[in-house]
Amino acid sequence: MRDGSGEHITNNYQLIGPTFPPVQPFTFPWGPTGSTGETGSTGETGPTGITGITGETGPTGSTGPTGSTGITGITGPTGSTGGASPNLIYVLDNIEDSIYIISGATNTVIGNIPVGNSPEGIAINLLTNLIYICDVGAAAVIVINGVTNTIITSIPVDLGSFRVTVNQSTNLIYVTHIGLNKVTVISGATNTVVTTIPVGDQPLGLGVNPNTNIIYVANRADNTVSVIDGISQTVITTIPVGTDPIGVAVNPLINRIYVSNENDDNVSIIDGNTNTVITTVSVGGTPQALAVNTSTNLVYVSQASDFNLYVINGATNNAIGGINIGGVTTGVAANPITNTVYAIDTSNDTVAVINGFSQTVVATIPVGAQSAGIIINP
Repeated sequence: MRDGSGEHITNNYQLIGPTFPPVQPFTFPWGPTGSTGETGSTGETGPTGITGITGETGPTGSTGPTGSTGITGITGPTGSTGGASPNLIYVLDNIEDSIYIISGATNTVIGNIPVGNSPEGIAINLLTNLIYICDVGAAAVIVINGVTNTIITSIPVDLGSFRVTVNQSTNLIYVTHIGLNKVTVISGATNTVVTTIPVGDQPLGLGVNPNTNIIYVANRADNTVSVIDGISQTVITTIPVGTDPIGVAVNPLINRIYVSNENDDNVSIIDGNTNTVITTVSVGGTPQALAVNTSTNLVYVSQASDFNLYVINGATNNAIGGINIGGVTTGVAANPITNTVYAIDTSNDTVAVINGFSQTVVATIPVGAQSAGIIINP
């Protein structure tokens, strides 16, 4: 560096001027906050955070509409064929003291079972395949195995056992005693007498409705039907009917009871709902036994004084005609599966086989003399 004369002047850079006293800092007061500016544009979305824990399940929503039906699946294999129906008829002969066994498939006698002394009534429990017979001479009820066709036991009862029926819903057997005015009740499970029930004068035929558990007993000498409650085993009412009622048949499907009045030549029809006679139907001379074909709702009535088997329409309660059997008929039974009716012809010692479609005799089967009862294991 030169001075004004052109001489160099040496600068002393280390010269330090006087120090100013320090100035204390001071703070300016904040002014009021200005108004918020406009929101800037949204920035880019940041990375997704970690998924939080699952909350509680909300309530189930309403069911949506049903979808269309899917296609039908392939048909499965055919199951095994069940066993054939027995289709056997049992005819009680109280002269030969035996039972004839008839095949319903061939209409021929295929066996014979010796039974007791002067057998009268016969009944079957289709669920247990046991057959019950009133052995009048021995004052007993004989039990037969329907599979082996052999006697398995004999149950002592009081004298005068005459007719028998089975309540399949309770496995109880009911036996009338014509001279003692009572009914004996037997347990089919134990083959023992469980009680006796007083009924009317000279009880003879009887029938049961297994659906209502009610038993009906025809009292021949006082022209009534005793109605027995199958739970309490007591008579709950008595129904007046015609003169000398002897036969009883029941259609459990419509709850109708049919009673043959031997000396009025008619049948009383009882409504099981009200236990009252709703009508009587004339059926010719001296009606005896009755049978109901539940598949056709027809009632068949045997006769002791002419050669006809009378038929009643259960829907109209009218007689629709008679079938000429060729002799006096006593017992009668119907097979609802084959629609075949079997009637005992005591004049010719045969069983007439009747086609239930044509109502004509299609065969006769020789049996013993004085056959007294008939049942079917369909």
